[in-house]
Amino acid sequence: MKVAFLILGGAVVALLGLLLISSIHERRQRAAVIAAAALIVFAAGWAGLLWAAGQIGGAAGVALLILPGAGLLIAGLLFFAPLAHTSRIPVGAIETRVDERNVIFAREEYRPGTEKYRQY
Repeated sequence: MKVAFLILGGAVVALLGLLLISSIHERRQRAAVIAAAALIVFAAGWAGLLWAAGQIGGAAGVALLILPGAGLLIAGLLFFAPLAHTSRIPVGAIETRVDERNVIFAREEYRPGTEKYRQY
């Protein structure tokens, strides 16, 4: 049981680590800080649960591992499950040019008082 709990926690820590690395690589400071905080809080909480289950022992210790592990698995499945109805955009519906400066990630770089901001 503890091995499955470690594997599940390790997978989440690895995904948060990848998020942190990609945020740093893309020079997104806010996303990197949030990813680092989530990584630290999750890893500490997961390790704390594992330690507490070892201290309690028996069926109560196993239950302490099963409940958050099952909750995390269910949340992960619901996150990726296609529950909402989506509509498709008909091919050829976009007939005008798209101003890529309006993309949210591009607008992040426009600071008041800079040349890019004035041109936009």
